[in-house]
Amino acid sequence: MGTEMKQPNPTQQQLIAENQALRARLDEAEETLRAIRTGEADALVVSTAQGEQVFTLKGADHSYRLLIEQMNQGAATLTQDGLVLYGNRRLAEMVNASLEQVIGSSMHDWIAPADRGLFHGLLRGDETRRGVEIALRDGDDTLLPCYLDVNTARVDETQAVVCLTATDLTEQKAHAAQLRALALELITAEEGERQRVARLLHDSIQQRLAATKFRLNMVQSRLSDPALRRRIHEAVALLDASMEELRALTGQLSPLVLHELGLGAALAWLGRQMREQHGLAVAVRAAPGADPSSKETAALLFHAVRELLFNVVKHAEAAEARVILERTDEAVRVTVEDHGKGFEPATAAAPGASPGSFGLFTIRVRLEAIGGALTIDSAPGKGTRVSLLAPEALVAAIQ
Repeated sequence: MGTEMKQPNPTQQQLIAENQALRARLDEAEETLRAIRTGEADALVVSTAQGEQVFTLKGADHSYRLLIEQMNQGAATLTQDGLVLYGNRRLAEMVNASLEQVIGSSMHDWIAPADRGLFHGLLRGDETRRGVEIALRDGDDTLLPCYLDVNTARVDETQAVVCLTATDLTEQKAHAAQLRALALELITAEEGERQRVARLLHDSIQQRLAATKFRLNMVQSRLSDPALRRRIHEAVALLDASMEELRALTGQLSPLVLHELGLGAALAWLGRQMREQHGLAVAVRAAPGADPSSKETAALLFHAVRELLFNVVKHAEAAEARVILERTDEAVRVTVEDHGKGFEPATAAAPGASPGSFGLFTIRVRLEAIGGALTIDSAPGKGTRVSLLAPEALVAAIQ
């Protein structure tokens, strides 16, 4: 029968000592983890069966480096002066250089000269926007349209770096050019159809009505029966009214003055028409030389202004309006103002808006499709100011 050996119970002092040793090891582990998280430690010495081994932390950011290298965007880390500390291969491809040429260079050298001031402002934090559209250049001065996004990251209390991403806009620009070309085709086709219908109304239908009126007048002159003469007189009156409506419709579809004298003269003619037909007093001011050289631009703006003036008549409850035609750089601006009841512009030009949109959404879409813009300044009870901005020449804008 064996005897059982009892282990002596640890004393209180031994338990306290072991607890202190465990706490010290825990504090050391927590300090190591803190150093790893904050980047203060870049390697660990670990005791293994093969002895002490050094494990670097390069693997910790390996997945992030793989992600950056596989991005379809250029990426770089810069000093606040623009020196490239790191760049991925996509950025090197975008400037048609080797990665060795990019790293250590100044990012300013890869920016188109016309955009360097804007880029310098981004680095200094002068720009209110984090990202801007800018052109990169390579050694052959080939320009690449890009969208640059810039953020500042602090390395420590005294040092900061700039993180940059560059998105190639070449494909997006090509699609935008295709959309503008399609918009131009649509505008040209619409204006061609307007002119065709206007010619049909004038040269065919209106001429036939005039011939019918002539013959009725001849018949009336030969009749002695007062009742028959009265009926023919009524028929001639109806023909006169129809011919007047046809003339007005012909002018609305494709006014001759627009094609012969230009947009400024056409807007003045439109102002007179609005007064005569709808009682709206329209003051038109056209700056000298403001007429666009493109017939498509002139037609687009003319029909947009007519739509806006009809809105004033139908909805603004205003007796007067003002139209201003002017040129700004390589664009033409037309402003339509009234002091009517106004409206809330936030939803008026949105798709699916209520009848208060008054065709503003259609005007906006057409202008934006050819590189233009529509802006609205209005509020209930404050009147309305609508500005139409279109490229001076649509063909030049598309090319």
